[in-house]
Amino acid sequence: MIQDMIAIIKDYWLLLLIGQYPNGPLGGLANTLILSALSITLAFPASILFAMARLSKSRLLRWPVTALVYFTRGVPLLMLILWSYFLVPLLTGADVPSFVTMLTTLVVYQSAFLSEVVRAGIVALGPGQMDAARALGHGYMMLRSRAARWSSSAVHPVRENPR
Repeated sequence: MIQDMIAIIKDYWLLLLIGQYPNGPLGGLANTLILSALSITLAFPASILFAMARLSKSRLLRWPVTALVYFTRGVPLLMLILWSYFLVPLLTGADVPSFVTMLTTLVVYQSAFLSEVVRAGIVALGPGQMDAARALGHGYMMLRSRAARWSSSAVHPVRENPR
């Protein structure tokens, strides 16, 4: 059994690595790495926008994004991939390439999770930090955009336990 698997890998290693690239679509490990890098790169700015919308006072902005985040976090990724792959072409009538479908699904899924991390970082700021930023003359948008960075970049000294 193991020797059969080793023989398959030995015979088809290039196909598993890059797919049929010169004559067909890119696949295998190379496609996975490209999808991963692109999805995280695109998901982070979207997650910041989602987090800002979740912290907004406007219900028209906050409620749809909250519903999207809770729905996306509650549904397994495989279900989202299948729904987007089969349902989007059915509803729109357009032929969507599988790479675009997968990239879009991963961006939405990762944005939902990352937005909660960003939102929690902003909510965790103490009122003293917000007052200090206001005292330095920073406006509301500056506070919101830099709040998570200020909180995460603080170096906390290690204290020994007094005995």
